[in-house]
Amino acid sequence: MIIGCISCYNGLMVTGGAAGVGKATTNTVVHSIVGIIVADLVFTEVDIPSAESGDWDQRLRNVSDSAREALSLHANVVPIILSGSNRGPAYLHLMESVVGTMREAGFTADMAHHGWHTLVAHVLGYVLQETATPILLSANPVRAAGSRSVALADLPNGDFPHIVEIAPLLAECEIADE
Repeated sequence: MIIGCISCYNGLMVTGGAAGVGKATTNTVVHSIVGIIVADLVFTEVDIPSAESGDWDQRLRNVSDSAREALSLHANVVPIILSGSNRGPAYLHLMESVVGTMREAGFTADMAHHGWHTLVAHVLGYVLQETATPILLSANPVRAAGSRSVALADLPNGDFPHIVEIAPLLAECEIADE
């Protein structure tokens, strides 16, 4: 998907006839490769626990925490990862370790497949929530001019009573501890 988006953008911005098309094609290839390499580089920061480092559930928890920490430091890479074009060696080693841990724990291949996707969705969703919505959790957010952001505590109590009720708790919570 990232390659498609970059291709479309560069294609739509072409000027200068055939020479412009050639330049746009070169830019697309270079930008796509750099995006994939950068995304994979982030996965080299994830600590992959060995089989000797605890029970399977603890190893999966540790690798999830490590992935969340690495991706939180490089949140701009998350869209590249979500595009599905991030199958570099570090990503594949991580996937092999996690799926192998699940298989050793007795998961069927089908369960390990679903477990992998669940773990990835959890970690990526967590990073997106942590990096993209802090203003929503603030009791008194600073709003930029023209911003559509709304503090949860400012929602109409009649329409969202449960969210308004937990808004102070969300404002105080440390997302990393959840």
